[in-house]
Amino acid sequence: APPPSAPPPPAPTASGWRPTTWSIGLSGYWQNSNGSQSSDASIDLGARWESERSVFDVSVSTDYKVGDDAVDNNEQTAKGRWLQVLGSPWVTLVGLRAHRHTFDLDPLPSLDYLMVQATLGGGVRYRWADDGRTLLVLGHERVALKLLDYGARVHTSATSLLVENTFRLTPKITLDQTLMLYLWRGGDT
Repeated sequence: APPPSAPPPPAPTASGWRPTTWSIGLSGYWQNSNGSQSSDASIDLGARWESERSVFDVSVSTDYKVGDDAVDNNEQTAKGRWLQVLGSPWVTLVGLRAHRHTFDLDPLPSLDYLMVQATLGGGVRYRWADDGRTLLVLGHERVALKLLDYGARVHTSATSLLVENTFRLTPKITLDQTLMLYLWRGGDT
């Protein structure tokens, strides 16, 4: 019998966009140990659409953990990223990320914050093999952090370097590696 082949790619819509990746992740546990109970549940959803010159990624995730009837961790993240090919190999990247996190700092009070991060950058995307490519983007980040219980706000910015390697091992398995470096306004990395 011939080896199985990859399914055909989805047909583009009238606008030229086609869905290329959908992902759903669910996990959880419940534990009772020495009279102490804990449980954790998480949900991760992601999608990617591509056109001839653009890639749009979106993802949402949540993680909720309870220990001894008290919320230990409550975290939600939403991310979107648009990569536009200007002309091979040049690209631009626009990203937005919102992250809310409430966690317990026992014996200190809980901390509840909201962080919004916007990215604008440019770089190159290089295909080094039929199934492998590297993305290198130099960007500018704007970050706003609000401590919700205290009303305190912090705004800062950073220069960022994104290095992303992708290699398709089989039609259904892809290996991704991402490195994100920041040089913050004060000089910290």
